[in-house]
Amino acid sequence: MVSMTTHHSPMTTSRSTTSAPGRVLSLVVCLFLSFCTGIGPVFRNGGSLTDLGAVNLLIAIVAFALYYSLVVGVQRHSSQNPSRFSGPSPAFQKTTVSTVSAIPTATTATGTTTAATATDITTPTVLAHLTIRLTIWVRRATASKKTLFLTLILGWLWVPLLLNTAFGADLLGQQTEVNNWFNEILHGNVAYHTGFTQMDVYPIAHYLWPAAPTFLTNQHNIVLTLFYGLVMRASVSAFSTAVPGVLLLGLLQYAFAAFCCATTAHRFFRVKKVDSVKLKALTLGILLFSPMITLSTLALTKSPLSGFVMVWWLGVLYEILHVSQTRSSSAVSRIPQGTAWALFASTLMMLITAKYDLYIVVAELVVLLIAQRKRWKTWLIAIALPIVIFEAGLLSLTHTGAIMNGDSVESKSIQIQQIARVAKYSPQSISSHAKKLLDPIFDLDAMASSYFPNDADRVKSSGAADKATTYKWKTVTAADWENFNEAWLEIGKAAPVQYLDAFCATFYGYFDIADEPYVPLLYYYDAQAVRNTFGSSYVDFAPRAAFIGFLRGWCELPVLGWFFHGNFWVILTLLVLCVEVRQRKYAKLLWQFPLLVQMSVMVAAPANNFDRHMIGIAAMFAFVLLDFLTDRSAPSPVERKEKND
Repeated sequence: MVSMTTHHSPMTTSRSTTSAPGRVLSLVVCLFLSFCTGIGPVFRNGGSLTDLGAVNLLIAIVAFALYYSLVVGVQRHSSQNPSRFSGPSPAFQKTTVSTVSAIPTATTATGTTTAATATDITTPTVLAHLTIRLTIWVRRATASKKTLFLTLILGWLWVPLLLNTAFGADLLGQQTEVNNWFNEILHGNVAYHTGFTQMDVYPIAHYLWPAAPTFLTNQHNIVLTLFYGLVMRASVSAFSTAVPGVLLLGLLQYAFAAFCCATTAHRFFRVKKVDSVKLKALTLGILLFSPMITLSTLALTKSPLSGFVMVWWLGVLYEILHVSQTRSSSAVSRIPQGTAWALFASTLMMLITAKYDLYIVVAELVVLLIAQRKRWKTWLIAIALPIVIFEAGLLSLTHTGAIMNGDSVESKSIQIQQIARVAKYSPQSISSHAKKLLDPIFDLDAMASSYFPNDADRVKSSGAADKATTYKWKTVTAADWENFNEAWLEIGKAAPVQYLDAFCATFYGYFDIADEPYVPLLYYYDAQAVRNTFGSSYVDFAPRAAFIGFLRGWCELPVLGWFFHGNFWVILTLLVLCVEVRQRKYAKLLWQFPLLVQMSVMVAAPANNFDRHMIGIAAMFAFVLLDFLTDRSAPSPVERKEKND
C-alpha cells in the first residue's frame, strides 16, 4: 500500500500535477500564437482575413503542434527531473574537481612539479581548463551587485565603442520643445498658433493649447522632455552642437541599464539562493549577449529606458513577493527599508519614462491589493503614493497652462486604423451620416491614401511636416470629438471584416515568430535624426556602417535572426508562463502579471511589431527563465497533498 501511494511513474506524476486551468490557458495561448503565425503571410502581402486558405491553415496547425508540444514536453520533463537545476550543483563541482586533478603535470630537473606544457595538454584537458576558468569568472562576476554592474559595463562596452549613439525623431522633437520654450521666455518671438511649431508635428490640436504661450507638452512625458532638452540645449550653448549632449545622455542610460540589470540579477540570485554556476552563467549570458538588451542600452527612444526600469521594478517586487510566499507564518514580515525605497523609486521612474507604464503600474497595484492584502501599506506607500504624486503634479502643470497635455488622438490608434482601412478598401460602407460626424475631425480621403496597416502614425498626421494632413488638428474642437465613437460604431457595423483586418494587422507581428520587426532596434543607429545631428559623414563612416550592415544582415537571417527580434523573446516568455500555470504555480503570476499587461499595451500600440515596445519583456526573460529553472523542484499542491496523505 505504501509503495502505491508514494511512488509514481514520471508520466503519471506529470499528468496528475497538470491543472485544468493550466491546460486550458496553454491551449488558448498556443492557439493564439499559431493564429498570428498563420495569418502573417496574408497580411505581409497586403491581404485580408478573407484571403486565408489551406496553406495558412496548414501553417497554423504546424505552429500549434510545435508550440503545444514544446509546452507539454517541457512541463513533463521538468516534472520528471525536478531538481536538475535547483540549488547547488554538486555533480558539476565534482566534475570540476576531478578535471583539475586530471591535468597532466611534469617534474622539472630540480624536482618541482609543474603543469604540463601546451604541447602535452590534450583537448579534454584544455576544455577542463576553460571550464575551470569560466566557473571562477562567473562566480566572481556574480558575487555582488558591484561585480555584476562592472561585468555588464565591460561586457557591453562594444556598443558605445563601435556604435556610439542611437535615437530617432522624438529626441529632436523634445529638443525643439525646450528650445521654443526657452526662446519664448527669453525673447517672446516664437510663433504661437499662427506659425509652425513642434506641436504641428505630433500633432496636438490647437484647442488644447493654453491662452498663454507655452511650448512644453506631455507628448513624450514632460520630465524626460525637460531632461533631454535641457542637456542638449546646454551642449549647444557650450559646444555649438548637440553631439556631446546626446553622447552624454546615451552613456547615462547605458550606466542606468547596467544598474537595473545588475541589481535585479543580484536580487534573484540572493532570493533564490542560486549556487549553480550553470544557471548564473545562463542568466549572465542572456544579459550580455541578447541583442534586444545590448542594442537598447544606448537607444534614446523612451521605450528602452522604460524597459530597463521595468527590470528594476519587477526585481524589487519579486523579492517582496517571494518573502511573502515562502514564510510559513501568517505574520507579515518587515521589508528592509532599502527595498521599500527601491520600490517607491522604481515605481516613480516607471511613470516618468513612458506614459503607458501608468496602466501597467495601476493594474499591478489592483492585483496586489487583492492578492496580497496583508501588505496593503507597502503597496499604498511604495506604489500608490508615487502615482498620486506624479499624476497630481502633471494635472497641476496642465491646468495652470504650464504644459500642454497629450492629444486624445494618440489613444485611438486602433479605431483610426479601422476607419482608414474602410475608407481605403470599402468607402461605400461609410454612410453620409458618419462622414458628416467625422468631417470636422478627419479628412477621409487623406486617411485612405495614407493608410498603412503596420503604422497608425501615418493617419494621425504624426511625423514629418510634409505628410498629408489627415487629422484636422488646427480646427478640430473638443465638441467635435463627442461624435467620434458614434461614427466609428456605425462604420464598424457596415464593414466588420475591414475592422477585424485593421485590428489584426496592428498586432499579429508581435506574436508571429516569422514576422520581421517593422522598426528594428538597429534603425535608430543610422536614422535620419542621427544624420541631422551628427552628419552623414559620421553615419556613413565605413567601419561603423559596415558593422551595422553586418548586424542588420544577421537580423534578417531566417531562424538565426530571431535573437534580434522582440517577438522571439515575447513568445518564449509566454511559453514559459504556460508551463508554470500547467504546474499550478499561480503565485508566480503576481510578479509576472505586468509582463502580460505590457503585451496588451503592445496590441494597442500605434505600430505593429515595433521592437522597442518589447524591450522590457526581452530583458526580463533572463529572470523568468532563471526563476522557472530554480523553482522546478518545488512540489505542486497535488504533490504536497499526496505526500501528506
